[in-house]
Amino acid sequence: MTEGMGPARGLLVVDGWARQSQTLPDGRTHLHEVLIPGDLYDLNIFSRGVADCSITTLSRVTIVEFRCERLRLLVEQSAALSRALWHHTLMATAVSRERAMSMGLRTAVERVAHFFCELHARMRVIGQADGVSMPMPLPLTQADLAEATGLTPVHVNRILQDLRTRSFIRLSHRELEILNIGGLREIAMFNDAYLLSPRQTSNDDQPKL
Repeated sequence: MTEGMGPARGLLVVDGWARQSQTLPDGRTHLHEVLIPGDLYDLNIFSRGVADCSITTLSRVTIVEFRCERLRLLVEQSAALSRALWHHTLMATAVSRERAMSMGLRTAVERVAHFFCELHARMRVIGQADGVSMPMPLPLTQADLAEATGLTPVHVNRILQDLRTRSFIRLSHRELEILNIGGLREIAMFNDAYLLSPRQTSNDDQPKL
């Protein structure tokens, strides 16, 4: 999906990784979000009708595409689906606030550490990371990390080398292993409260897309 494309459709990532980004007229790009299995893009299309971001793949992906009109009907029929989408919107807003604080207040190393901590927390939810040192997929280049953290690729490279030297992380073969999650969280001043889900609602009246 390309920025400005319409009519926009919703996307659900079933497997694999993708990235959501915007590009300025001069070619500079900001990576807004890394989409992992279970992520939904983008509820704002209900009001806009066109995509305001581009979606590109970072790995082989399986994506379910759905029409906005169809989802509207399902939301009207299902209180559980309505609550789930409402929660999705609240969480996306909380993540955006946290990212803005990172850009405005955190140092370069704190931004990268926070990005890894947030990604690790999200991956734990879907069972692709654990609380110890289980390697998790990381199909991101240093340029991707730079776009996500507002840094240059050269600066990101130096930070990664520093985190490796201090035994906080290990990077190899498009995988990230966090060796000291407590230490990394301390560097990032990471609090995962903004990522926590409310008590799961009943699945009784949740229709299928």
